[in-house]
Amino acid sequence: MKKSELKPPFQAVWKYLFVIPAIALIVLLSDLNCSGIGMVFSLSNKITWTEMSDYRQTDSTIFTIVEQMPQFKGGDDSLRRFLAKNIHYPDNARQNNIEDKVYVSFIVGSTGKVRNVKVVRGIYPDLNTEAIRVIKSMPDWIPGKQRGEAVNVMYTIPISFKLETDK
Repeated sequence: MKKSELKPPFQAVWKYLFVIPAIALIVLLSDLNCSGIGMVFSLSNKITWTEMSDYRQTDSTIFTIVEQMPQFKGGDDSLRRFLAKNIHYPDNARQNNIEDKVYVSFIVGSTGKVRNVKVVRGIYPDLNTEAIRVIKSMPDWIPGKQRGEAVNVMYTIPISFKLETDK
């Protein structure tokens, strides 16, 4: 190789010395929304500044964390009582001494209706089916709110299936 074809090592490092701080700056600035200004990434991958008030969620936007999370009417104690009253231990699971904790995910819509119920983690199909049945039978919730507006929120709860032991 000719000496003129070799790149000095600092030129290869120079690219990284520029790219890493640029990425850090983008991450830092993307967290600045307290002043009402934020970044919006367009399909063309260009970064544009816009007022956050110009960015509106659609009816299909689903949040995972909001300023005011959805609540079961009556609170957590009422939710526990509802689950305890309405869960029927499947006979097949009872006969086989099957116990499990089933994690069920669902969306509390902006109207408070429960929809898109699915098992996130569960082992025994009969227990999973029962958990889905009970969640689908829930009355409407108090919807979650973001910036004062009712929004769709993804919610996950664990349902424990435990057999009572005779002592």
